[in-house]
Amino acid sequence: MTVMLVNRNKGFTLVELMVGMAISLIIMAGAVYVFTKVSEVSIQEVRAAKASQQARDVMSFMVRDLSRAGYAGIKWQLNNPSGANSTVNINSEKNCVTYSYNREDSVSGAVKYYGLRFDTANKEIEVPPSNSVQADCAAGGWDGITDPSVLAVNGLVFDCSDNCDDVNKRIDITLSASGATTSGESLSINMSETAMFMNKVSAAYASP
Repeated sequence: MTVMLVNRNKGFTLVELMVGMAISLIIMAGAVYVFTKVSEVSIQEVRAAKASQQARDVMSFMVRDLSRAGYAGIKWQLNNPSGANSTVNINSEKNCVTYSYNREDSVSGAVKYYGLRFDTANKEIEVPPSNSVQADCAAGGWDGITDPSVLAVNGLVFDCSDNCDDVNKRIDITLSASGATTSGESLSINMSETAMFMNKVSAAYASP
């Protein structure tokens, strides 16, 4: 009597292998797509956070520095309590302001002008060179304090509320900017703050 052994270990057919590979490719493509989208969102969030932080930092700096206008140094103010009447000047385009104050280590009362300016060409905010004595809104050579690759400044306005005088003692600052993100999208940033003068100043729409 002859006994026939039946081999029950069957392999995959070619069709089954192709179907399995197709399903695997679809799953892998979906995983790659999800990973790419998650990465793009993460990059956008990081860039948006950097742009927002830089906008807040530069606005804080402008408000803080402008608020010191008119300060003449501790010893100078003790010798002359009334203080010299320092001038805050806003140009006709309202995108540049110059002002004077003495740093803490300067007690002579000598006037040095500082400034803040919007550079429309480079889309950045600038300050005069550290070695300049008289800030000039129309002069070249100012130094940028914002990074256009992170924060593109679209507009910067310095404005006295009603009139520039000793009564209002304030300048309103409006900043509009955008931060670059991926996929051609952009982040819009609009901020407004007020710099209050604590010292004796005289503000005007004019160049020093």
